[in-house]
Amino acid sequence: MIHRVVTLNLQERRFLEQQQENYEKSMKRLADQHREKVALLEKQFLQQKHQLLRAREAAIWELEERQLHEKHQLAKRQLKDLFFLKRHQMLNRHEKVRNNSAVRVSLHFPPSLRNSC
Repeated sequence: MIHRVVTLNLQERRFLEQQQENYEKSMKRLADQHREKVALLEKQFLQQKHQLLRAREAAIWELEERQLHEKHQLAKRQLKDLFFLKRHQMLNRHEKVRNNSAVRVSLHFPPSLRNSC
């Protein structure tokens, strides 16, 4: 009987040790799976975050590029308008000088010669 109790205690101890070992393996496996799942979620989050940051930067870049283009177009149009205005003023001045000189010429010449000028 003592032998049988010792055998049961030995069997129980082996059983409990095996249970403990199985429990530890299962916990380690679950912890590893959980760690991998968390790492995967973090990776996905970072990829999404970087994608959003890249999209934001691209939008800002496009906006700045459009603004620079518009600024260039405005400067070009202003320069064109300035040259047109200067040309118009020069033509008016030239016309005025021509008219004034024609009046002066007509005053200096007798009426018979005025038509030939």
